[in-house]
Amino acid sequence: MNLTYVPVKNARSIVLLVTSPVDSVLRAQVAGWLLRRVEHADQVAFAAWDGDEPRLETADGALTVSGAAALCAWLAGSNDLPAGETWEFPLACSGGSFALNCSVTRVSNCALVTVTMPQPEINSVPVGSQTLTVIRYPGVSHVIVPAGEMERTGAPAVLQSLGRTLAAPRTGLLFWNEGARLLDPLLMSRGAGSPVWCQSSGSAAGALGAYLAGRLGDTVSVKMPGGAMAVTRSGDAVTVTAAAEVGGKRTVELVF
Repeated sequence: MNLTYVPVKNARSIVLLVTSPVDSVLRAQVAGWLLRRVEHADQVAFAAWDGDEPRLETADGALTVSGAAALCAWLAGSNDLPAGETWEFPLACSGGSFALNCSVTRVSNCALVTVTMPQPEINSVPVGSQTLTVIRYPGVSHVIVPAGEMERTGAPAVLQSLGRTLAAPRTGLLFWNEGARLLDPLLMSRGAGSPVWCQSSGSAAGALGAYLAGRLGDTVSVKMPGGAMAVTRSGDAVTVTAAAEVGGKRTVELVF
């Protein structure tokens, strides 16, 4: 089976956007195969189509803002969006179960993509002797860990336990240093093995915006190990903006 994908970079973070059709039952295998072979890749997303309308798919059906940004940037390049012009559209996700409002602007050799987050469910979860805030989006639950509240060395075991408690396809522990505006995301996908410290995460940045609720101003530049994303809150709406640079097309032969 031949597979075509493009790497899409946000600073040092890489999303592998698969542009070949892939049956839904094979997506988890394909994603795992690519992640084992492409250095520094954080996640895999799949471009699909409903007639002429694009749709974003993931192996587990979870929300991926970074995947949405990758697909938007690739579409802008494929459709020769002129530099400086902005394209706005709703992007269907996960078989059409929800949509993300997106805008993309071509600038120089990359695209600026803004994704409006869906409204989250916000509640709390007990973690040992603490009670932490959990932000739930479709298919992904992020738990905010303020600086000093948890040792990083024990975080993977805590996240594995939380994954069973929260029962979401993806779960994250988001270590947040408010003074430095630094977010360090530890993420785990169900069935994908051990938790991974990620270079960046758009859904994590959006969850942080919901958690902050405008406390640090309307727009916050959130630094992550792989680069920064701008998080803006207007009323109850949270948007995440990131630069995305689309690499050259790659074709590989899959061998499971």
